[in-house]
Amino acid sequence: MMRRRQVLRRALIGLVLGGTLAARAEAPLGISIWPFDSHWVGAAAAPGEQQLLQEVLPDLLGQVLMASPRVRLVERQRLDQVLQEQKLGSSALADEQTRLRLGRLVGARWMAFGSMVRIGDDWQLDVRIVDVERAQVVITASETGSQGDYMAAMQRIGEQILKQVK
Repeated sequence: MMRRRQVLRRALIGLVLGGTLAARAEAPLGISIWPFDSHWVGAAAAPGEQQLLQEVLPDLLGQVLMASPRVRLVERQRLDQVLQEQKLGSSALADEQTRLRLGRLVGARWMAFGSMVRIGDDWQLDVRIVDVERAQVVITASETGSQGDYMAAMQRIGEQILKQVK
């Protein structure tokens, strides 16, 4: 009788833990996307173009990632709210470790950091996904081009990232 109870108890624990692990594995991955860094060389940007791209490119990436049920996007407003609560200014955000800590506070498992380099009419977009717990780059994606069409490039980068999200 005692042996039977132990077997039943172990089976029940296995079911509960197995269900918890399966649910965790199926839960959407929380990702937060930061404004992109941009560096322009030898190209005169239209007034406000550089700043606009720093804000628009992450939004374009977010739209691609949100289309997948495997991803949960942490909204920028939530990041701003935690920034205020933690009394962190924009200068503190220059430190990647601070941004990763902020990501943990808002429930993001991964943070996306991007950059755009433009030399003349040629450009390169780079995105790196960092695991906030390990502070380790887990995915990188890149696109190059000439004369604009950033939307298509961000679509391809988002697809590259989604192929690697498990």
